[in-house]
Amino acid sequence: MISFLKFTLISFLQPCLGFILLPIYLNYIPVEEYGVLTLLIAFFAIFNSFSFLKTDMAMRTLYFEYSEKKEKENLFSQLFSFNISLGLLWIVFFLIAGNFIFEISFVNAINFYPYGILFLIQTLLSGINNLYIIYIQNQKNANLYSKIISTTVLGQAFLQFFLIVIFSEGILGYLYGTIAVQLVLFLYILLHQKKCKLFNFKNDSLIKSLKFSIAFVPFLILLIIEGNIDKFILEKYKPLTTVAEFGVLLSLSAILVLSLNILDNAIRPFLYSFLVKPNKNNTLEISTLTQFYLDFAAVISCVLFFIGVNISEILQPQHYQNIYSFLPLLSISLVPYILNRYFSMVLVQQKKTKLLNQVYFFKVLIIIVLLYALIPSYGINGILYTALISNSINLIIYYKIVNGITKTILNLNTLRTLGFVSLFLSFTLLIKKHEYLQIYSIVLLLFVVIIVLKNHLNELKKYLRR
Repeated sequence: MISFLKFTLISFLQPCLGFILLPIYLNYIPVEEYGVLTLLIAFFAIFNSFSFLKTDMAMRTLYFEYSEKKEKENLFSQLFSFNISLGLLWIVFFLIAGNFIFEISFVNAINFYPYGILFLIQTLLSGINNLYIIYIQNQKNANLYSKIISTTVLGQAFLQFFLIVIFSEGILGYLYGTIAVQLVLFLYILLHQKKCKLFNFKNDSLIKSLKFSIAFVPFLILLIIEGNIDKFILEKYKPLTTVAEFGVLLSLSAILVLSLNILDNAIRPFLYSFLVKPNKNNTLEISTLTQFYLDFAAVISCVLFFIGVNISEILQPQHYQNIYSFLPLLSISLVPYILNRYFSMVLVQQKKTKLLNQVYFFKVLIIIVLLYALIPSYGINGILYTALISNSINLIIYYKIVNGITKTILNLNTLRTLGFVSLFLSFTLLIKKHEYLQIYSIVLLLFVVIIVLKNHLNELKKYLRR
């Protein structure tokens, strides 16, 4: 539990700084330029779903199938070398075809140079470095993980603030700051992993890893398309200013998404250890961690709602002043997403890739149909209605599949806080005045924080004593 808390709490540094910097970015980056940034994030999110053939999935899962330290080191060196090699090939490919790909991908004239090439470098560096972050996390090396995360997050935030606010670089400042920090981390990894035999592809572990990870690529492509196709369809029917407005909502929802990424990464080693070899002791531990996971996610949902309802108070551009009106529907649509993320981890460990691919193929088709039907008339609300419908359908399907696996660790008591938040967020659909929503957001957040502290007070006391 102590290691889990260390991994979780230090990882929240990034989203916390992101929340602080978001109003600064929105006030200093022009509205249409922020719309371009939103589309670039969507484009490279889809690219990132297959760019490294999901070798990170192999590192997260196959690592626990090796018992010897040398075997685990070899797994990392093989995958790290493979990612570097593939990253270089992608750069060559985009240098040749980047302009053409951007022309057919966007309605508006978004240039591959310089935005696209810089975003590509950032994406590739992050993907390569992420393998090392997973490696030390699987080792449960919370101290090293804390040092790396805190250094990179603070360094990136400082550089981006300096370049965007002082030098007015806009999107370029955002990209330069990220690339500089990721490049330093990459050099650090090379220097501190001298024992690893890079580019030595003679071992069978690489083939085994690719056979495992490639099976997830179709599922993850569909998953990322599901989460990003809305931006491309919105751009087709609405101006870049509307895309920018939706981009702000995405930045707010990233509060929950990034938090779930952190919680996923923190609980995954413990959850997978339980699923591989369940016993009485680890059943109790993973049940406690699962409740912590869902309770913390419930708090983050309330934080998202609170920030979103109140953020217009500190934003200067007039175009962002009605953001609050989308928050009730946005917050409710994300509640089933929390459970979907947890169930997805279980299905990945159980290697249900074929089933996941089938579910997401039909789900993406439904989403595309709904988006084309709703966006022309309802704009951003059309996307939120689609998200609520698709997440709810997904939850029902996942629950039916994993119920037999998770019934010993997931029960009504575990789900109590999340159910409470879901109910009280539903009431916000009836509140139309901004002032009332602001008051409600404060009261709801305080109540949920008190409930969660009461549920986990003993564990937090133990952590603080350490």
